[in-house]
Amino acid sequence: IPMTKTACESQSHWRSFALSSRDGIRFDRSGEAKYLTLKELNGVNSGAPYVWFVEGMARTVTNDLPKLKTLAGDTIEDMELEPTFYQIDWRNQYRADCVGCPVRVHKWPSNEEGHVDNPQVDLTGIENN
Repeated sequence: IPMTKTACESQSHWRSFALSSRDGIRFDRSGEAKYLTLKELNGVNSGAPYVWFVEGMARTVTNDLPKLKTLAGDTIEDMELEPTFYQIDWRNQYRADCVGCPVRVHKWPSNEEGHVDNPQVDLTGIENN
């Protein structure tokens, strides 16, 4: 059976969370990780909404900049827009593939570590681009 390409097709299966455990470093993988970047949907200094990209592929849109947090949930800072990028790191993450689950990231170039809440998929405003 060929893989369906749209959510409306019969027998399609689409996840509700934007970041997947297949996106980051894992013990049983090569050590390669994908990168998360954030851009404003309507251009520079336009404000919300913000598009989340993994390796250049849009994953979701949020109205607020995500917060980089400690594992305890304390805010470290707002995440930054591109050219800053975040390496996704799933090591030691056991509950990861769900909306709201913490996803470990490393900010580059500073290598500051924190977590971001895994957002729900929402492609409003970019679905036809």
